[in-house]
Amino acid sequence: MKPSLLPFLFLTLSACNMSSAKTIEDCAKIYHATANNPSINSPLKLAKYLQNNGQGCMQYDEYNVWLVSAYQDAGEYAMSVDIAQKALENANEYKPNLLQFIAEVELRTGSEEKAVKMGEDIILQYPNYSPILGFLAEIATKNQDFEASFKYGEKSYQIERNASSLLWMAADLHQLERHEEAVNAVYKALELEPQRIQRMAGILEGIVSLAALNRKEEATELAKRHIAANPNWRENPTFVQVAKALGVAD
Repeated sequence: MKPSLLPFLFLTLSACNMSSAKTIEDCAKIYHATANNPSINSPLKLAKYLQNNGQGCMQYDEYNVWLVSAYQDAGEYAMSVDIAQKALENANEYKPNLLQFIAEVELRTGSEEKAVKMGEDIILQYPNYSPILGFLAEIATKNQDFEASFKYGEKSYQIERNASSLLWMAADLHQLERHEEAVNAVYKALELEPQRIQRMAGILEGIVSLAALNRKEEATELAKRHIAANPNWRENPTFVQVAKALGVAD
């Protein structure tokens, strides 16, 4: 009687499965290697590369986020949504990211109302997920609803406690002519991250709000601080105009 081949076959298949299994670290290497691949010179090529070389990686939320993002950047919205919806079936940590990608597609394809509704639903489901707040704030700003944008920025600051959220709030406060609050937000951002914030164009809201409050000396000092910190300040025509009005630029 010939010995059964089943045990040998089982061991062979198990070995094959083990050799083809990928960890998230393996999948991350696939993604990051694309940065140094000159043949991957478009979002669509990146998306196809990730899909073709990502066998065993689709089990990871993070890899699916990279893949969905690449297809979205390539304008392949149907494919992006299809992958996101399939990934959502087993998603955990990155579920709100995938939902946001679908909301972004709705916006890009003209369904702004639906995109906003999806964004608001994400906030209710994931109250500590801050990226969706920026997405909704961009829509609000485009529609000149600065009150709504400010509220999203305020919520973002409550979550992140970062200087960028404060600059976001300052921009909306300036538009709402709440200049004292705008100045306070900029100064608080400078306290948190002085080296980074003093280089950023967002500091302009603090300068013009100071000018609106007739605090020209403070506005001038803040403008000088930005000029000293940012060698490319002349690339911002609005800032150049303000700097000239304050007498700190030719």
